[in-house]
Amino acid sequence: MKINNKGFTLIEVIAVVLMLAIIVAIVLPSVFGYLDTSKDRSEEIFVDEMERIIGEYIALEGRNMTFDTNNGKKREKCDPMEGDSSCVEVIVYKNKDKVTFNDLTNSGLIKITDIINPKNEMQCSPSTEIIVYRDEDYVYCYETKLDCVDSNDNRNVINTCNFNWNDLLS
Repeated sequence: MKINNKGFTLIEVIAVVLMLAIIVAIVLPSVFGYLDTSKDRSEEIFVDEMERIIGEYIALEGRNMTFDTNNGKKREKCDPMEGDSSCVEVIVYKNKDKVTFNDLTNSGLIKITDIINPKNEMQCSPSTEIIVYRDEDYVYCYETKLDCVDSNDNRNVINTCNFNWNDLLS
C-alpha cells in the first residue's frame, strides 16, 4: 500500500514563516523610513512653492501697497560681491496693509486647495498674515509663519529678509 505524502510538515511551515518574518523585519523599517523622507521632502517643496507664490504676489502688487514711511528703521545693506567695503545704511519700512493668503487666492495666483501641506494634510489658514517690508530703494522682502507646518522645525517660518525687524534701529 502506497502512502500519499502530499503537503508540508509543521517544521517546514514554521521555517518558511520564520524566514518571512526576518525579511519583513529587515525591509519594513526602510520602507517606513523612505515614506517619512518623502513626506519631509514634499513639505519642503510645499514651503518653497509658497515662498515663490508670495514673492510673485509682492512683485505684482508691491507698488500698490501702503508702507509706514513715518516709522522706518535703519539697517546696514551690503553688496556681497563687493564685500564689507560697500555697506550703506538704508531705511526699511513696514507694510501698513494687511496681506494674507486670502489675497493670494483672490489674485488668482493660487487656489485655496493649494495651501494644504502634503505632509500632514493640514490647510494653512487663509487669514495667515504676510508682513511685507521695503527699503528706500524699493527692494521688497517679507516674512510669514505657516500654521500648517510643524513648528518643531524651522520650515514653518518664511523670511526672505536679511534682518529681523525687532533688531533694527529706529
